[in-house]
Amino acid sequence: MKLMIVDDEALIREYIACTIAACKVRCEIVSSVSNAADALRLMEDEWIDVVFADITMPKMNGLELLEQISKKWPQTQVVMLTCHDDFSFVRTAMQNNAADY
Repeated sequence: MKLMIVDDEALIREYIACTIAACKVRCEIVSSVSNAADALRLMEDEWIDVVFADITMPKMNGLELLEQISKKWPQTQVVMLTCHDDFSFVRTAMQNNAADY
């Protein structure tokens, strides 16, 4: 399984990668990027099975990224990450086929 981590905070990306590694799941973190535009660019060249994406990022937020991925790569699962408890984020994520929130 190929994974991608998308978060504008480097420490959070590192934490997610360490947490995944600690689970000893058979997967490969293909890339860890700081913004949605880079994620979409990399997905053009490499198949990604699961994307872990922060919701609040500058320029293009995680919900916009989810929408783009759902349209172009509908088989890719997207797990939305956030510290916000705003239900509108959850609703939008689920409407755009997020795998989890």
